[in-house]
Amino acid sequence: MLLIALAVGTAAAQTAYSQAKLERFADAVVAVQTIAQKWLPRIGAAESDAAAKQLNDQAAAEITAAVEALPGITVAEYLEINDRSASDVILAKRINDILRRKIGN
Repeated sequence: MLLIALAVGTAAAQTAYSQAKLERFADAVVAVQTIAQKWLPRIGAAESDAAAKQLNDQAAAEITAAVEALPGITVAEYLEINDRSASDVILAKRINDILRRKIGN
């Protein structure tokens, strides 16, 4: 499902993103997770594929708007960091450390 693209998972990337940029990315991840938690039950309970797609489109628009509203990160940067973190364990660890600090886990 296109709805959720969350950060999880090379030394080159470690220097490619500043700590400040990763802090903003983590803020975006928290915003995306919050919105996704609100929409996923609605999408799952949709009565048809068409209704689910419409709800998913609404959720995606809300997620995009939330990321766009955050200072210091663009949607393109969010997607880039998210994609890179899926295959870069060092970057993923940096992001996960920030997220743990922000959400207290």
